[in-house]
Amino acid sequence: MASHLFLLSLSLSSLLVYSAIASDAPNDSALIFIKTACETTLYPDLCLSSLSGQVEYVTYSHKKLARAALMVSLSATKATAGFVAELIKTAKVSEEEQMALNDCVEALEDGEDKMNDSMKELQRIKTESFKWQMSNVQTWISAALTDENACSDGFEELDGEVKDVIAGKIGDLAQLTSNALSLVNHFSTATVGGEQH
Repeated sequence: MASHLFLLSLSLSSLLVYSAIASDAPNDSALIFIKTACETTLYPDLCLSSLSGQVEYVTYSHKKLARAALMVSLSATKATAGFVAELIKTAKVSEEEQMALNDCVEALEDGEDKMNDSMKELQRIKTESFKWQMSNVQTWISAALTDENACSDGFEELDGEVKDVIAGKIGDLAQLTSNALSLVNHFSTATVGGEQH
């Protein structure tokens, strides 16, 4: 099972870094814009590596940067849920691990819905309802983080390789989601009356 888990992990890792190689020659000043914003996050190195391929899309916009971070986190959520679902089908696990994995998939799918809601709300944000809509986005991303933690909590009383693998995957995902929340918060504070400054 160890080699199988390794191959699944390797496949997921490739998905998580896709955005970092999307652009071969990023604009230096735009990259500095992203790097400066990433310094407001808890995981700035991961933030920069996951978003450096989005330079042309971001174009010095805090809103677009926040949305790009949400897209990265959403993609990672889907990939992680797929990884866990594949693990359920192919790995030899105990009854307790099976239950924890099922609960984990459910939690991740709920988190995926929250991230989708956040992206849609951020896309249609309006000046007159800016604060209310931003509050929705922040609440939903926080809820997605809670879902990710719930997945890990399901393995709290268990031991073994499956628990360790899940802990690693959820840890990586939670860092991306945390960064997305930080960049959303940064966009909110960099904006007055719905207008970026």
